[in-house]
Amino acid sequence: MPMRQTSLLMSTKSQSSTESADAPKTRNKILVVGKRKIRPVTLNHERDFFRQAARLESMDSYLLVSTLTASMSFGALLGFSPVIRAVEVAAMSSFRAMWYNSICSAIPVVAGFSAIFGLYATVMFSLTVLYGKSALGSERDLPYDKFLRRTVRCRVHGARCFNLSLGFFAFEAFLVMLERTFHRPWFVGVLVTTVGTLWYLFRDWRLIFRMAEYIYKD
Repeated sequence: MPMRQTSLLMSTKSQSSTESADAPKTRNKILVVGKRKIRPVTLNHERDFFRQAARLESMDSYLLVSTLTASMSFGALLGFSPVIRAVEVAAMSSFRAMWYNSICSAIPVVAGFSAIFGLYATVMFSLTVLYGKSALGSERDLPYDKFLRRTVRCRVHGARCFNLSLGFFAFEAFLVMLERTFHRPWFVGVLVTTVGTLWYLFRDWRLIFRMAEYIYKD
């Protein structure tokens, strides 16, 4: 009995060694499909595949936020209406009337810029995710690497437009808040508080933007 078990173990080891020795040969074997010869492309490391997949999936958040800011800014561009009537504006002093009309005129312009930049960021990141996942799913590593190298500029511009869209959206909310509280007694307090808050947010945003720009470069 022990002699038979040892012989079985030796035979299984020899079979596994021959299979492992033949593995590199079969891995690089050329497949004949019709009249074409196709060499299968395999990923070098499984970790690299998951890294690249996580890199593409992280851009979905940019798609969601850019879509929201673009749609809301586009809605503000089409549906904005002043809260103070023209008769009441005419009764104001010339300085206050000019100040209020400037705010009302700036809101659609800022909303339009936010919508345009958000739309550009949405298109850039959606195309990157779409074609990147298609290349990874079809195991075309060389075209995937070439696609990422050639589109670095597009991703950097998309990240910049994403941040600009958020900045214009915040400025749009600031202008709408001023317009809605222009005839209220607490207008000055709202103005000072909002300006201070936006300044601190801008400082943090500038730091994050400078560091995050390197993510989209090779």
